[in-house]
Amino acid sequence: MNYHINNLQSYTLTELERLNEQKKKQILENAAKALSIETQQLFGYKKYLKQFGEALKNRYNRNVLLVGKSGVGKSALVYEWV
Repeated sequence: MNYHINNLQSYTLTELERLNEQKKKQILENAAKALSIETQQLFGYKKYLKQFGEALKNRYNRNVLLVGKSGVGKSALVYEWV
């Protein structure tokens, strides 16, 4: 019997590591795209959103400091306003 091996490739350890990292990066990018949130939605914060916007539109002082415990929606308020 005759066996023909046309495209036999071998890789160095460095090349295998690079290919593995590229594959991981591609998998993570695809997962991130699937999990990404297109629009941020903020519920029950209209009063604070209005106050935040008015403070930033102030003619003389545009500095705002948002203070609160972790997870109360400070970042969500900023993202909603932007």
